[in-house]
Amino acid sequence: MSKEKKYYVSRYVTQTDRTHYGPFTFAEAMHCMEEWRHTGDALALTDSDYHIIPEFDYYSEDEEMEVVQITAADIENGRIKDESKVADCKGHIEIEAGLGIVFASQFRAAGHIWAGSGSGIEAGCGINAGEGIEAGYIIKAGEGIKAGYSIRAGCGIEAGYGIEAGYIIKAGEGIKAGYGIKAGYSIRAGEGINAGEGIEAGGVLSAAFRIFAGLATSLKSPTKEQCRIRCKRLAKGEICYGELVETSKLEEVAQ
Repeated sequence: MSKEKKYYVSRYVTQTDRTHYGPFTFAEAMHCMEEWRHTGDALALTDSDYHIIPEFDYYSEDEEMEVVQITAADIENGRIKDESKVADCKGHIEIEAGLGIVFASQFRAAGHIWAGSGSGIEAGCGINAGEGIEAGYIIKAGEGIKAGYSIRAGCGIEAGYGIEAGYIIKAGEGIKAGYGIKAGYSIRAGEGINAGEGIEAGGVLSAAFRIFAGLATSLKSPTKEQCRIRCKRLAKGEICYGELVETSKLEEVAQ
């Protein structure tokens, strides 16, 4: 990661207004955001109201993105009737709360993809957001899930291919990927983590249950890299398959 101060921490202080702090290096921004989350700071509405944004996005924020709202009227038998609304959105996609699992062939947005409490996101192919992906229920894709910022689900996160987030991957239940799982900062699961290939977290890795890496049935003889579980620190979880590498310990040895 670059040590240049090119990141800002953004947080909502009302439903529509937000303020920014910075500039920071990426590491400084992550430290501030994690510290604020654990202070019970009343200025922020919820944990999800904190975001890290690159300098370019900070200076271009005044250019309002369109918001595609998905409500009960847009759903038929659990599927979005006009899938073109979410297939290549130039702005944000926001799904109303209480809709259950909302299905489309794919979800793609230049901004964020959010689903309210009691609503989940499921794609036959991939889910891709330039910013964050967040759902009160599950997030599931037949192919990959990728977000420029964080991926958060109240329940589980599952992808037929890989899962990748610029910052945090967090699930209330398990995290499962056919290929690898990668986050710029932390990966946290309320249950277990199962990756077909390697797992990489720039910061903390935590799972309430067991952790597996390198179990893809397509791998006849997985390499060490495909079985590697790399993180700064393993906070919680039992490594049942794969090789754990904690970079904080490597740094201590180097010193």
